[in-house]
Amino acid sequence: MLVKYFASYSMPTSSNQDFYQSPLISHHLINFYSKSQQPLHSLQIFEETPIKSSTTWSSIISSFAQNELPCLAIVFFRRMLHLGVRPDDRIFPSATKACAVLSRCDIGRSLHCFALKTGFDVDVFVGSSVVDMYAKCGDIRDARKAFDGMPDRNVVSWSGMIYGYTQLGEDEEALTLFKQALWEDLDVNDFTFSSVVWVCGNSRLLELGKQIHGLCLKMSYDSSSFVGSSLVSMSSKCGVIEGAYQAFDEIPVKNLGMWRAMLIACARHTHTNKTFDLFKQMESVWMKPNFITFLCVLYACSHAGLVEEGQHYFQLMKVYGIEPTDQHYASMVDLLGRAGKLQVAVSVINEMHIKPTESVWGALLTGCRIHGDTELAAYAADRVFELGPVSSGMHVLLSNAYAAAGRYEEAAKARKMLRDRGVKKETGLSWIEGGNRVHKFAAGDRSHAKSREIYRKLEELGDEMERAGYVADTSFVLGEVDSDEKNQAIRYHSERLAIAFGLIALPPERTLRGCLGISSRIQARGRDSFLHPVVLKIRNTIETVLLWPSFDGDEVLSYVIHQLTHDKNEVVWSAKMGNEDCTYEASISTSFVLCMANVLISACRKIPDSCKKPFAWEILPRFIQSQEVMMESEHRAACLQVFFSAVYHLKSIILHYTSDPLKVSEIS
Repeated sequence: MLVKYFASYSMPTSSNQDFYQSPLISHHLINFYSKSQQPLHSLQIFEETPIKSSTTWSSIISSFAQNELPCLAIVFFRRMLHLGVRPDDRIFPSATKACAVLSRCDIGRSLHCFALKTGFDVDVFVGSSVVDMYAKCGDIRDARKAFDGMPDRNVVSWSGMIYGYTQLGEDEEALTLFKQALWEDLDVNDFTFSSVVWVCGNSRLLELGKQIHGLCLKMSYDSSSFVGSSLVSMSSKCGVIEGAYQAFDEIPVKNLGMWRAMLIACARHTHTNKTFDLFKQMESVWMKPNFITFLCVLYACSHAGLVEEGQHYFQLMKVYGIEPTDQHYASMVDLLGRAGKLQVAVSVINEMHIKPTESVWGALLTGCRIHGDTELAAYAADRVFELGPVSSGMHVLLSNAYAAAGRYEEAAKARKMLRDRGVKKETGLSWIEGGNRVHKFAAGDRSHAKSREIYRKLEELGDEMERAGYVADTSFVLGEVDSDEKNQAIRYHSERLAIAFGLIALPPERTLRGCLGISSRIQARGRDSFLHPVVLKIRNTIETVLLWPSFDGDEVLSYVIHQLTHDKNEVVWSAKMGNEDCTYEASISTSFVLCMANVLISACRKIPDSCKKPFAWEILPRFIQSQEVMMESEHRAACLQVFFSAVYHLKSIILHYTSDPLKVSEIS
């Protein structure tokens, strides 16, 4: 209150002009209003100051840069030079920050040249701000040149350089630089840790991420929201959703980025009800959701098949005064397309207040591929190509839609169009951490040192699964080739290669984490082929799907019961328990699988071991026959195989928590 009283007295009036002419007082008042997020008051003080020193100019430029007015910061820097005022070392960091916010690398480069000319480039703060500016503008080469040319570096320059590598996906360079910073005994800050933990999440380096988290604890950065949000993201990407919840709960003061990271984690793991609960918690603590918050909720609705809920949150954006972007429209189209409401999705596109982008039409293409509507897929593809050069993903989506419908000639044409336009499809890679390094695989890759053993393991597993009755889903294999060739194309998927490497190279107690685009029925096993607990990703859902054979049978059943009855996945809870207060309507296939799970668990609770096999053979088939109209025979057999394995063998079990558990396509 005292400062405000003093400030009100020192605002320019006819009675206090003599007092107000001090540049030092003007400087402090401008800074006060700047930190109070009142840049217009800062501007008023500046304009009424008769004698403006370089310090006064530095204060007003800093005020604009710190209060999200980067354009004014640049304008006033130019105005200062035009008036012949020599800048000082405090002005350059504010001006370069404004360039970074505007992504104006050209202006930033001019500032850098001016700093070189005037000798300010040797100042550690100026040099660090230049490095940070280049990195945030995506010019990593010039950022590194400026970084290497600095005689002295501080935490800002190191953090800016690491952040730059992180944003460009150059994870190995970021980690190498971080190790170098630790080697030089640099006191890194929470922003540095946040960037490095983010890298670990992108590279699925869970163990390294845990080590860095331990270093955060040692240096007392564990309560930082920046570090916390990166930990949530890393745990989620590595399939450890419990770790994400723990990291979220341990941060005492949560910023918007922290809430956003947790929402994304819940959406990625289809913890849909938890996503809704988090949104309500944000509202209860007066944390206003932004456009990214709504994007996370819409993503969760899309992958859980919750059409009505998605439409509700889409309309709720208007209440908060948030205009939908193309990303929000793409999420709505994706939600409707996955639910089979393709014509409604087209209506949403036609009613958009902005021009549909590639992502919007791509979402419609995905829905067309899932439901086999090749005519609408071709229409969506035409609209995309009218936009100009497009990504390879659009061509591949169209090709896959044709291939799934058996129209191989059109699929080949779509691939040819990709080549004719000179668009290169980025090779999909799968990776696994082992032996303190990351092993990467492409489909059909034979470059690995253990390639022979990997392919031998895949052959063994593939033959065993086929003997057990597994039939591969080859609908997305391009070309009219025989079934053997299609099976070969599926068998050597990059993610299968990664899992096979883990099975032969890692110790049995090590949990394998990977992503398999294969039908769920492949995982029903009664043999000891897998000695590892395996975590697989099925349609963006990461779950434990295989228990190692050393478990006792009763422990396995207890685990199954616990998983199905303790809200490990809210969608499963709502559908299985028949909660009347829940508006969720499970899809037919999901409801059927969960009903079978109920029958299985009830039987295992009530009947003795000697009766389990007759029960499985006699009662469950009748139940399946009574539901004949609900599923195709292939899917009924798959369900039977999965749950019979749990009943008789009690060595391994698979649980499904997806809205489409028995029709899992290849994940790109």
